[in-house]
Amino acid sequence: MSLNCKICYEPAKQDNSQAQVTQCGHVFCSDCISLWFKTEKSCPLCRRPHTKHQLIHIFEESPEEAAGQTQNVDDPLEELALAKKETLKVQNVLAVIGDRWRELLIDKAKLRQRVNQLEEETKSLQAQLEMECRAKEAAEVKAKEAVDEAKKLYAVPAATLPRTPSAELRRSVNKYDTEVAGLSMQWQLDLTNTTMHSEPIHGIAMAQQADGSVRIATASWDQTSKVVRPTDDSSVIELTGHTHGLYAVDFSHLRPSLIGTVSSDACCKLWELDTDRELGSCVGTLKGHRDEVNGISFHRQNSWVATASDDMTAIIWDTSTETIVTQLTGHKAVVYGVCFQPLGPLVATVSFDYTCKLWDPRQAKVVKSLEGHQDDIIGVDMSAVGNLLATGSDDTTCCIWDIRNWQAASVLRDHTQEVKRIAFSPAGSMLATTSGDMTVRLFNMRSFECISTLKGHTDHVFDVCWNSEGNMLASASHDKTWRLWSPRLTSRDDL
Repeated sequence: MSLNCKICYEPAKQDNSQAQVTQCGHVFCSDCISLWFKTEKSCPLCRRPHTKHQLIHIFEESPEEAAGQTQNVDDPLEELALAKKETLKVQNVLAVIGDRWRELLIDKAKLRQRVNQLEEETKSLQAQLEMECRAKEAAEVKAKEAVDEAKKLYAVPAATLPRTPSAELRRSVNKYDTEVAGLSMQWQLDLTNTTMHSEPIHGIAMAQQADGSVRIATASWDQTSKVVRPTDDSSVIELTGHTHGLYAVDFSHLRPSLIGTVSSDACCKLWELDTDRELGSCVGTLKGHRDEVNGISFHRQNSWVATASDDMTAIIWDTSTETIVTQLTGHKAVVYGVCFQPLGPLVATVSFDYTCKLWDPRQAKVVKSLEGHQDDIIGVDMSAVGNLLATGSDDTTCCIWDIRNWQAASVLRDHTQEVKRIAFSPAGSMLATTSGDMTVRLFNMRSFECISTLKGHTDHVFDVCWNSEGNMLASASHDKTWRLWSPRLTSRDDL
């Protein structure tokens, strides 16, 4: 029986060498395969992982046996015995190869089964992706319609507004109609609460709950956040757990029963409200900042929340997993404010390095750095359409930026002391600013003129927020009170 080497094609068994076979069934002479395995660790033909120690020797015999065969080659019985011996060895090798071949067939069947499973999973994922794409396209169409409607409302000439608001206007719950009406109305104080907190109130937020009720949440230096109904402070939900003063608070847009608070204890806490039982419980603590946390903002379309810190960074978290999505690093001083673009991918941060940076959170890279303020920047917000960005600074100004061309559209200089946090109305037709001059000012975003000055606080006003219809706003002050304001429906002749 003659077996040839698959490398040199000479007989694999020669006088001074023995034939050797790999576990995958390929035969080689001893010289060729020894040279091969000096540098390689696989079969020369099929490249299957293999080592020299796994080789199977064929016709193994000592030199004495070989000499004995030569001497007794004329003995028919001896020659027949040797032939049987060699045949038995070959049969053993072939049996090993056969076992290996059967193992390979089994592996092949398993791989085919796995391939079929992966193909089914791929089809399922493709179907799911198509559904998500269709849902996203529908949401984008709906958002575009809302933007177009808002633009139409911005274009309404002031002269066409009714001199006396109608009963229909009074009943309207459309936030755009209400805001346009609010441009020509006086604003008055509806409620003052002076007993809730023992220390300055540094943050405030407002949201409508699933049961239809509106709730206001505060953030105070007395280490607590309190949640109340805007016009009824008899029932107070107190959120306790921070070990230092609170700096800001916000409601989740997707799940208004979820509240986030940030504190100088370097963490952000998540709270779940039970409005039926008037209770609130801590459901998560986000730890990752190395210094005080100053600002917080929930994303409008997913479970992300962003926080701003004295450690010169902003962190984007996934509240569903309580993990860090990305950390935005690039400011050279304290980062005090942060907000998401309502209908876009950007995140804005403001810092004591006098800059506002726009980021792409998918790459954690700065898209644009806006410069112009001459002092620390405290407040930041983006309009509903997403093309206007406002920043409030200790230099007593509020800058309105058009992010379509990265230019300042206007600089509001009406405050006499530092400008703190700011907030666009839900439709973007108005901007509310707070200041160390103890006032809240409302600006028309078409003319950039101050249309109302809300007075009543006796210390710095630090934060402000709107309800979802844009016909009510709340302010938080270091005088330890928060105040609720709403437009008084009246004719223009009274203004």
